[in-house]
Amino acid sequence: MEEMDERCIEQDVIECRGRNSLEGFRVDRNRTRVSHLQFADDTIFFSNTCEEELQTLKSLLLVFGHISGLKVNLDKSNLFGINLDQNHLSRLVELLDCKAFDWLIFYLGIPMGGNPKACGFWT
Repeated sequence: MEEMDERCIEQDVIECRGRNSLEGFRVDRNRTRVSHLQFADDTIFFSNTCEEELQTLKSLLLVFGHISGLKVNLDKSNLFGINLDQNHLSRLVELLDCKAFDWLIFYLGIPMGGNPKACGFWT
């Protein structure tokens, strides 16, 4: 069931990307678009700060939860605002009903972001 759920959300995200509803970010010379990463029971979405795009993402997650019978717990979800002023970040957090965190993401106990050569990075 879990694999099927992952494929369902994957397909929904691909359809939204095709309609330019979810932009993500572009990498490499071919400008490959990355909108999300999935790990076991976690998904990381990448988005610009356009409120319409984040509303699309929220709707996609709510519809996915309704169809699959799984609860997408937005109040346990985190929004990481990179180079974003606090007022705009606050509006986006309110829109998504989630929490805001500063840049330095810990995933599976490993820090992602920041400078690994800095002394404070590993403490």
